[in-house]
Amino acid sequence: MLELINVEDLYENSELLIMDTTFYQNEKIIENIEIGFKNTYGDVTSIKTIKNIK
Repeated sequence: MLELINVEDLYENSELLIMDTTFYQNEKIIENIEIGFKNTYGDVTSIKTIKNIK
């Protein structure tokens, strides 16, 4: 099971959000840099991992 531990916002504007996320899965810590794309209402509608930090 993938468990979200922490999210740190690195950058945000009206169109996107760049995040440093930390997950726990199978006794391992997974850290990612992810980009969240926003809709016209400012809600994040899609998240893509752009870098996996091991």
